Amino acid sequence: MAIMSFLETSDIFMMETVTHRKFRPQNFSKETVVATKVSGFKNPNFGLLTSQMGSFTFYDEKFTFGNREYINPISKNSINKYLFVLEDTTYSNSDSTFIISFRPRQGKKFDGLKGLLYINTNGYALENVIAEPTEYLDGVNVSIQQSYEMVNNKRWFPSEIKTDFTMILDTLEAEVNFVGTLRGFFLNIKLDPEIPKKEFSHIAVEIDPMATKKPSEYWEEHRVTPLTERELMTYQKVDSISKEFNIERNFFILNSFLSGVVPYRFIDFDLDRVFRYNRYEGFGLGLGIHTNRKFSEHFKTGGYFNYGFGDETWKYGGDLSYFPIKRKELEFKVSYMKDVVETGGTEWYIKTRSGFSSARMRPFFVSLKDEREMYQFSTQFRSFNHLQTMVFANYDQRTTMNNSIYYDENGNVKRNNTTAEIGVNFRYAFGESYMPINGKLYSLGTTAPIIHFKYTRGIKDVDLGGVGQKSEFDYNKIDLKIIHQFKWRALGTTSGSINFGYTDGNLPKTFMFNAPATYYSSLPIQTDQSFQTMRANEYFADVFTHVFFKHSFPKINTNLKWFKPQMAVYHNMGYGEATSTNLDNNPDIQDYWDGYYESGAGVDNLYTTNGIGYGIAVMYRYGPRALPYYLDNWSIKLSLGINLNFGGTINLE
Repeated sequence: MAIMSFLETSDIFMMETVTHRKFRPQNFSKETVVATKVSGFKNPNFGLLTSQMGSFTFYDEKFTFGNREYINPISKNSINKYLFVLEDTTYSNSDSTFIISFRPRQGKKFDGLKGLLYINTNGYALENVIAEPTEYLDGVNVSIQQSYEMVNNKRWFPSEIKTDFTMILDTLEAEVNFVGTLRGFFLNIKLDPEIPKKEFSHIAVEIDPMATKKPSEYWEEHRVTPLTERELMTYQKVDSISKEFNIERNFFILNSFLSGVVPYRFIDFDLDRVFRYNRYEGFGLGLGIHTNRKFSEHFKTGGYFNYGFGDETWKYGGDLSYFPIKRKELEFKVSYMKDVVETGGTEWYIKTRSGFSSARMRPFFVSLKDEREMYQFSTQFRSFNHLQTMVFANYDQRTTMNNSIYYDENGNVKRNNTTAEIGVNFRYAFGESYMPINGKLYSLGTTAPIIHFKYTRGIKDVDLGGVGQKSEFDYNKIDLKIIHQFKWRALGTTSGSINFGYTDGNLPKTFMFNAPATYYSSLPIQTDQSFQTMRANEYFADVFTHVFFKHSFPKINTNLKWFKPQMAVYHNMGYGEATSTNLDNNPDIQDYWDGYYESGAGVDNLYTTNGIGYGIAVMYRYGPRALPYYLDNWSIKLSLGINLNFGGTINLE
């Protein structure tokens, strides 16, 4: 009864924002949240998240809202999927407006819309559009109305948008629906302004530091329509309830999850350091802390520790960073760690936080690691908005574990190996944009390929003056990874990666390349960008090329809300060769010079609930590296899909 009484006079949520948006062809965009006011919340980041919820205009190839994506009825070749009917014609002065209804053609199964298009004969452009999903599913469903007006007798431009959204959540007890309305008004439109390119950056949306501190006079001046009595009561009631029950804590948790840190005053607690799991270490618990910008705009320091219950070993490390220019991505860093590292694994030093990808589960399957003690100095910076560069120098002492054998040039068994390295790591993602959360940058993705490149030069006989033994190896090492996802208009999504590695040195296997294998009967989870049927540590190489391919067909809409199957096909193949010297010096390894091949198929989203989809994937290993026993070449795995991306963005890392 208390809830019903509350809803009689107010809503459960109310938010207002004022934003300034700049756009310049081709695809340069910048949005600044100038003012924001949210019932029950003081954290300004809420305005950042909601700004990425949906499409700005109905002219996009696909219309997105949250994690839902619909084929646009006015996109190319849409007449093959939609049925259009001329319902009426209206007249205004010398112009006419055609009112056209649309809906998916009979027998067509896709995420479609139904509604009305208002086409003005002046330019044959959209004057108004009303649309809603043909089927309401779990998650966020929307119905929209967009109005356009002619600006300066030159171009039609959005003038108002109204989005009514319904969020459907399935619980164990009942289905819960939340209904809301989002209205936007576009004012002070300037067409073709002279905006220098330097005003745009990789940060797509940011918030003014004073956005939450605007006085009531500011809001009265900028509101297109005054607040109703119900809306005023919403602010009053929800603010008091939020304060009493600390509702803002839930948004604080979401912010922390996306940014990877929990801020407390001038300290950030690193969530990535709390929990660790892999087959070698087992479960690990730890803690990582760093200072943040409240401590200093120019310096950051911190460290971590972790204890693995499987290997029964403590790990720890620390670092100090210097940022010479405030709020710029130029960083000088020194670090130390005493930890473990995957034997033959590739370390990409430039990391980006983004949406969920199953490829991130690959570390769970690592079963062979070496102890390491490493000192590193690095400089990292960004150039041309989309190119990240890190120059590094390190001194790395490794101790081989699990009775692995390496013979040096004199035929002696060695378990301690030391390298000194200098190198450079690049990451290039054209068109990638970011959203700042808790002082960190969260990637909103890109539709272009993401390219990683790393060159490492190993230098022999480097001595750090008593820290350890001299470095023992001379070598050059190249790592390359290109990952991409392409969305076909009606055929689904093709994704995958191409990986290449090369080294010319005579090295222990800890510095070679370990083929990425994720077959493990106790953890049968499908993992992208890895070999699903390959056993852990089965193959090592000096030079390799891997290709990972997946195509997901459009999902099949059924009458069951939890059953939206999506067929997928896979093909992975690789080649890896080691020199005879490295094969002799590492007698417990083998390469795959004659090729490794596996293919398969799967069905994703056999069961979906609250944004999580469960499916199955079946892979088969064949060719020269097929196993003797037929059944050992098969793998059957659970596939998982979790949508944490905003606005239908793409990121496979």
